[in-house]
Amino acid sequence: MKTLRHLISIAALTLPVVCTADGTGFFGGVGIGGSRAEGKIDKIGVSPPMNESIVSNDFKESDVSWKVFAGYRFIENFGIEVGYIDLGKPEGSFCFTDNPPIGSQCEGREWDVSVEVDGWNIDAVGILPLGSNWEVFAKLGVYAWDGEARGIDRVNAAPGRPIPPGTTAAVDADGEDLRVGFGGSLRVAERISLRAEFEWFDVGVVDDLWAINFSIVFGAGGKSEK
Repeated sequence: MKTLRHLISIAALTLPVVCTADGTGFFGGVGIGGSRAEGKIDKIGVSPPMNESIVSNDFKESDVSWKVFAGYRFIENFGIEVGYIDLGKPEGSFCFTDNPPIGSQCEGREWDVSVEVDGWNIDAVGILPLGSNWEVFAKLGVYAWDGEARGIDRVNAAPGRPIPPGTTAAVDADGEDLRVGFGGSLRVAERISLRAEFEWFDVGVVDDLWAINFSIVFGAGGKSEK
């Protein structure tokens, strides 16, 4: 959280805020929220050995996400935005068992599975003002991402002993892929707005990856009252 406060201070002091009465010009900001990754754990090479079953093959986990961004609003209804988005490290534990498990007890081996993705984006942004202070928007762009999905085999260990390291299965990947988003913003001061948005990312390490972020924006946005 200290990092977020520092980013807000830097953005407020250093951003070249050039804003006109019609709401066009430069803007920038920072945001924080939550990400969600969903997929199949055998996609990263984590599969049960012979004569073992798996409790669940579904990876559905969440973590904290954050972003910094800047852009330029050319006209009232269109702008360009670039930024850096860290989607956190969603992680969970999965059991492989000698027999189908009863309840949530892990009778055999256990895997800690995590997914980590971050990258840079560039978006075209369409904006619809709703009065002088409210706006809704939609984005379409490219996300240049680096990702890692990893499963670590936590081998059985006697009580009181650290669990020894086991086999690791991992996929490291990167790419430039589609991302979309939509949301709304509220201008709370002459050059400050609050934004909420949903963003979806097409990345190779999981089947589905999305985030909901809340941001503070400095600069262009909304028309000045006359």
